[in-house]
Amino acid sequence: MMQTEFDFRSPEEIAEQKKRSEENEKVFKVTFSENSYLYNKYVDFLLDVLPFRLGWRAMRWPSEIRWWAKCKYQKIRYGVSDDDVYSLGSTIAVFILPRLKYFKKKGKVGVPCRFLPDNFHVLQGEAYELAVEKGAKEMEAALDEMIFAFEYIINADDFCELPEILSFRGKDFCFNNEKTKEQKQAWEEYMKKSDVLNERKNNGLALFAKYYDTLWI
Repeated sequence: MMQTEFDFRSPEEIAEQKKRSEENEKVFKVTFSENSYLYNKYVDFLLDVLPFRLGWRAMRWPSEIRWWAKCKYQKIRYGVSDDDVYSLGSTIAVFILPRLKYFKKKGKVGVPCRFLPDNFHVLQGEAYELAVEKGAKEMEAALDEMIFAFEYIINADDFCELPEILSFRGKDFCFNNEKTKEQKQAWEEYMKKSDVLNERKNNGLALFAKYYDTLWI
């Protein structure tokens, strides 16, 4: 292996550093050993976790209170706040989704011309009924795709969750480490599924824009 750095320490200094490293490693192992408890396993856990959790949250309380007060004032004065536009896409999706679902449940009187053939006005009898039935099905399918798009925007993990082997729940997983064969395969499958879902989401948003003017009862 080609040497890329020069070590100007004396052999004594190198030996001393190695000795210190070994001692530190021993202390580290003892400190974090499962058998080295100050009181017991459960009390030590509470002492480690609770101060951090409560302390961290308490430290953020002043800024959260200021944010809440500012947004409340903006809501009262302007009707909209920074909280609404912090993630405007999600805010819009949360507003639209339940209304789209209710619109579909309520049902629309008749079928919009956008879902009917150009010669619909001259159709009669069975041809007329078939055109209306086909148009109603197409409109329902379009609504389903719109609803999916906004559901996906609000919570994509419900449709495509990151595999456990690639998340911090996975054993010994680290983003900076070289990925195993299984992890690489899981990532490829995850990305393929995400691409398909994103394409469907974009299609749903395009349908929402295309048929926006028909969304009335």
